[in-house]
Amino acid sequence: MDQRSVTALSKALDDIGARWKVLNPCEPDFIMELAGYDVALSNLHGPYGEDGRLQGLLDYLRVPYCGSGVGASAVAADKILCKRVMLSLGVPTPGWWVWSGGPMHWNGRAAMVKPPFGGSSVGMSLVREQADLARALTDAAGEEDADVLVEDYLTGVPLTVGLLELPGGAVVVLPPLATEATEAEFSTPTPSSTWNPGAP
Repeated sequence: MDQRSVTALSKALDDIGARWKVLNPCEPDFIMELAGYDVALSNLHGPYGEDGRLQGLLDYLRVPYCGSGVGASAVAADKILCKRVMLSLGVPTPGWWVWSGGPMHWNGRAAMVKPPFGGSSVGMSLVREQADLARALTDAAGEEDADVLVEDYLTGVPLTVGLLELPGGAVVVLPPLATEATEAEFSTPTPSSTWNPGAP
């Protein structure tokens, strides 16, 4: 498993002279050990790590942490709910619709088919042809037959802009970070091919 992000965090903490330890949330004493720390830097992804549940635990334990709080994490982790919130706030996003089973009408444009949960890229498929749409929808729905987000495919450079909230409510906007993809194209859906930006 690739641990580059843990390595980068570890080096940064070492550089500033901080004492740190990597905790495993699957260990039985995780909560007891976590409660003894001054601050938590979450490096967990997907369900439990990014969806507000870990953030809620940290709030309950009164352990300060980096990253979004419970509400923002829960909304962002649910791709369909996030789209609806952005729509209600007037924030523009790529065109989208929700598939809840049944027939799907192809508009002829390339689309990203996304399961509603699981992290930003887990289980996503790029669909360019109508013949590939049914499998992509079935794969994204999974065994739970969950609703699926279908979003217009746009090309461009993904950017992340971090915000740092300071005591008293002031907010510092950090410089944008661009994501450099190693793969120029997504694969079309097959029984085992979904996009994974970390794959070789």
